[in-house]
Amino acid sequence: MGPDGAEQEHANRRVFYDFTFSPPKSVSVAALVGHDQRIVEAHEQAVKVAVEQLQSFASTRVRKNGQCADRTTGNIVVAVFRHDTSRALDPHLHSHCIVFNATRDAVEGQWKALQNHDMLVAQKFIENVYYHELARSLRGFG
Repeated sequence: MGPDGAEQEHANRRVFYDFTFSPPKSVSVAALVGHDQRIVEAHEQAVKVAVEQLQSFASTRVRKNGQCADRTTGNIVVAVFRHDTSRALDPHLHSHCIVFNATRDAVEGQWKALQNHDMLVAQKFIENVYYHELARSLRGFG
């Protein structure tokens, strides 16, 4: 809302990005139907490792002397929400990682809009980080 109490519209502004991580269906079933908290904890740890890797791709736009470039910041503001069902209410373990459109630019000493291009390009890599970490954690469960 603006100072006069009226709602303000901000066209073409993105508040956040949703990166979602989910294990294979068999892992969800084992965790949720089998009530195996170890699997849920392994999923949460894998999400944490993936998000830590994701933030290394964060950057911001730098406009200086008529030039425009991206500068890596290496930090994001993220909230993680774990869900246990799909929209159809089937067992479906997954986490939404809500990445806010903000990053701290240490060079300029201020918060700026997130430039997410490299994060999106790396999305498949980050997904594989999640799967690798999950598989590593699940090894030996029996």
